[in-house]
Amino acid sequence: WYAIFSCEDVPTEEPIVEFERETEGLDVGIKKFLVCSDGREFDNPNFLKRSQKKLARLQRRHSKKKKGSRNRIKSRIRLAKLHTKTKRQREDFHKKLARQLAMEIKIIGIENLNIQGMIKNHHLARSINDVGWGSFFSYLKYYKTIFGGKVIEVGRFEPTSQTCSNCGYKQEMPLRERIFECENCRREIDRDLNASVNIKKLVRNKLNNTEGHSEFQARGFD
Repeated sequence: WYAIFSCEDVPTEEPIVEFERETEGLDVGIKKFLVCSDGREFDNPNFLKRSQKKLARLQRRHSKKKKGSRNRIKSRIRLAKLHTKTKRQREDFHKKLARQLAMEIKIIGIENLNIQGMIKNHHLARSINDVGWGSFFSYLKYYKTIFGGKVIEVGRFEPTSQTCSNCGYKQEMPLRERIFECENCRREIDRDLNASVNIKKLVRNKLNNTEGHSEFQARGFD
């Protein structure tokens, strides 16, 4: 059931949030929806994948109905309801996780992903559409405007997955390899955790450069 309220002159107040963490980096993926630089992991619920069998069954039945018949209309409605349910499940997951992180972390670092370009990979297109990174990032930025702090994006061409978060050594990292084994310092770390730590470092560098620039402006050296 859904209820919609239209109200006027509703008093509002600024939420007071005490952040648990100052700065963290987030790395999103398909197998794991999100890995935080503090080590927390959030699994991908795979809402579309879980409803795929039921969708296929309903689509087969729908294709056999006579066009223009009442049964075909009913079948179309059942299909639409299942698609809507999957969409709302995904949105609910995104909203709750984005709100949680926005209330816990003051400054959040994410990658500026080229999602439209990634969807062109036909092997990953369905999984990328199902996971919905763009929607999650939108909710994350929205909740940050409410609870304070900010979301900082790092460049999409930064080699976060190919750089050792311990010593900074760069090496090739095929997508199939899930553990980053540094050829220089021999450190072994989860691929996604390594990337999230690198994102955190890039965000801190951005903040330090911005603060330094502001200080020069204040002294008249701009």
